[in-house]
Amino acid sequence: MNKRPWNPHGRRNSDAGKGPGSYIPGFDWLRAFASLAVAALHTGLLGKPALFTGPVAGLGHSKVLADIVVLYVFMLAVPLFYLMSFYLFLNRISTTKHYTLRRLSRLSRLYLAWTGIWLVFYGSLRGVGVLLPHDFVDLLVKLASGWDSLYYFFFSLLLLTLLGIPMRNFMQRTLGIMLFLSVAFLFAAPYIVSRTGTLDFLVAHWDPLNFIPYLLIAAMFSRYSSLHKDSISKESLFIGCLLLIVFVLLVVLEGYFMVGREGSFNIMGYPIPPYTRPSIAFGAAALFLLSFSVRRAAGPVVAFLARYSLGLYCLHGFFNLFIIHFFIPPTGIASRIAIYAGTLLASLVTARLACRYTSLVCSRA
Repeated sequence: MNKRPWNPHGRRNSDAGKGPGSYIPGFDWLRAFASLAVAALHTGLLGKPALFTGPVAGLGHSKVLADIVVLYVFMLAVPLFYLMSFYLFLNRISTTKHYTLRRLSRLSRLYLAWTGIWLVFYGSLRGVGVLLPHDFVDLLVKLASGWDSLYYFFFSLLLLTLLGIPMRNFMQRTLGIMLFLSVAFLFAAPYIVSRTGTLDFLVAHWDPLNFIPYLLIAAMFSRYSSLHKDSISKESLFIGCLLLIVFVLLVVLEGYFMVGREGSFNIMGYPIPPYTRPSIAFGAAALFLLSFSVRRAAGPVVAFLARYSLGLYCLHGFFNLFIIHFFIPPTGIASRIAIYAGTLLASLVTARLACRYTSLVCSRA
């Protein structure tokens, strides 16, 4: 009797590196990193960044370093989730019958369920009135932003997954042109908003336009990897290193052009747009490609974090607010570390227990 290869996720090996039956060890590491990073970002582990709000000299070396980690490391988490999701979807769309419908159905359930839970939770704290849209435009904003929650992720993922269905058959040149235009948007949008003082939605964290580059990167690499199966590890390592260099250069350029400049964006409490930045796209793409050079399977801790990365993402916002409200106010670094640790523990334990009864907290391809 033939057995399927063991997967540390405890599910079928569906991480499609060379087909639907292969397993990409590097994705476990990316999921573990991204889940820890996104929780650190939203719990305020290193505080709110002030790097782009005034002279660097007045911040101190430790604050500058902390802000760089927040703006250029933690912020890579959500783009990495998008890249992995799009890549796995595009690799399986033409090989597994009815997979597309199942995938779209699952994303719809995730969006509706978690946004609904958030509405009940948030409405009980602030009142039902704050949940009602003022007009049609406000309704669209609330839908796209998941009612200003973490679950905008599922709306954009669902929308862009639909757009990605025909991309499996696009030529590389076409995808490359589209990628160039989408990255050009990341360059242009912040300056359009800062100069006009309007169109704030272009740099909002929930704007699906922010995440189009990741769909195109995944589509290009999915097509490329299917044609270069034997050399993909070395080539992804080389290209990933080049993209890391570009990432560092873009970080330096952003610092030169944005630090202390007038008209900071103050989006979600951040002085620069969270995701409408080319540096984030290049940094996430670099880590994504480098993950294909990883051959060593993840250990039990990393595999556990990868397995419950979805649950950690969906649950940590609730437990963060609960811990801050009832137990530990964020008054300093020690309290923020305690809040982060408590949020991680509560979210992972809850996800582990709930996974027996529902797929809403279990990561799947």
